[in-house]
Amino acid sequence: MGFISYNDYTLNETYDSFVELQKLAHDVEDGYKNKNFKKNIIYPIKQFTKREYDTLKDFINANIGIIFTPGRLKSGDAIFVPTYQYFYNFKEPEDKIKLYPHGILRIGLLTPGILIHELQHAYDSIRSNGKFASSKHSQKYLKRESERIEKLIDKRDLSDSEYTCLAKSYFRTEHEMSAYFVKALDEMDFFYDKAKLNFKPFSVAYDDFKDIYTGYDLLEPKDKKRILRKFTQYYNRMKDRPYEDE
Repeated sequence: MGFISYNDYTLNETYDSFVELQKLAHDVEDGYKNKNFKKNIIYPIKQFTKREYDTLKDFINANIGIIFTPGRLKSGDAIFVPTYQYFYNFKEPEDKIKLYPHGILRIGLLTPGILIHELQHAYDSIRSNGKFASSKHSQKYLKRESERIEKLIDKRDLSDSEYTCLAKSYFRTEHEMSAYFVKALDEMDFFYDKAKLNFKPFSVAYDDFKDIYTGYDLLEPKDKKRILRKFTQYYNRMKDRPYEDE
């Protein structure tokens, strides 16, 4: 299935791919919680699910690895790293890393929201052939600020103005906007009463979404306009087929 494109892979999320990513995130979480997979070992992503996927078919079959190393990572709660990225050093043996040329998702904290955020990064990377982080803004950010990512996450050794400046740059990168968008959707409740399919009005739902969306207040007006456009597409699809989200 195709997807609606807004400026070269920015927020290229569709209702169908989001729903499938939600299912995959829960399968990964259940796999570890049910102890079907061991910690500190890299597994192919396709081992975590037995579902049949339509939109994510190629993604599931890509050579992407997942490893759960419980605890706070240097980069935060989790990180997806295309194996060609220069700023991340893997601790695992090189022969193991080479098994996953499309990237590795390292999880420190196991929650659906964190998983879907990183899975979105991986999905964007696969379907864009690596362009998910190659825009001018993203490359400028990575080149200039990669050494300060840890400080941004922990808010250490940064003045308020320095933090705001760095945070704006971070949250406005295309791949982070895409990932925070789906994370907010995953945490949304679109219904007053889901059993009765009593949907929240658009204005109420969007206000809730903006409150949930991490970093929304740091975005520029043009970014917010694109997000509103995308949210509208998702909301209308939900209203047309609410049973799909059950």
